[in-house]
Amino acid sequence: MNALLFCGIRQHRRVPQVRSFRAEENPVDALLQTWAATPREQVLRLAERIETGHFDGSAPSKMLTNVVRTVAGTLADTSVPVEERHRLAPLCAAVDAHVADMTAQEALGTMEALQQMGVLTGNKVTYELLLRQLWRDRDELSVEQRQRCFRVLQQVKGAIAVDVAEELYQFVVSH
Repeated sequence: MNALLFCGIRQHRRVPQVRSFRAEENPVDALLQTWAATPREQVLRLAERIETGHFDGSAPSKMLTNVVRTVAGTLADTSVPVEERHRLAPLCAAVDAHVADMTAQEALGTMEALQQMGVLTGNKVTYELLLRQLWRDRDELSVEQRQRCFRVLQQVKGAIAVDVAEELYQFVVSH
């Protein structure tokens, strides 16, 4: 790709095309359609524009979980620097608004993705809401889900003091 760009070739299948996004375009749709070819900065810009209303429709919690995982996957192995975490606040606000409709699988996937981005410990409200959702569905958690929950709880243990986290941790350990 770099050799093609050096030679001035811009239109080639090996050169990713950066799409420009319109201001009125739904950032959720844009993220889900173009995440593989969208640069990190563009993903953060789209995440800043997310509103709770973008997830209205059929299965909003599933779409929200997909968006959070997509953003986490695009940001890959690097957590968002502390000074840029405010850019993901609209995404966390959407999670807060739709967490009550999430299944245990969706809540767990969302929690893992937020933890991967490094924003879970900085957002106590979202963390607590996700934990309460998991606590509510605790008896329906499969063995694999309990193991995933245990890993997330261990990684953030001590970073945020939430009573329900300790209760959920004790439940997961005892089962």
